[in-house]
Amino acid sequence: MLPGALWDAALARLDAEGLEPWDRDAELVPAELCSDVVTGDGRRGPEALLQPTCPVAPELLRPTAGGAGPQP
Repeated sequence: MLPGALWDAALARLDAEGLEPWDRDAELVPAELCSDVVTGDGRRGPEALLQPTCPVAPELLRPTAGGAGPQP
């Protein structure tokens, strides 16, 4: 699971594409619809969505040339 800052950056990039949700390569599913989450430790309940499993990598939050990254 992604930490909040990385999740926000990923959402910003999806929104910056200007596509309708049904035209995107990635589909977002509301967390309320998840009954199970599969992690490296096996199947867990939906509470696993609240616990990031990777550290924040600041270099992934920097805008890229021509990209739609978060603004400082």
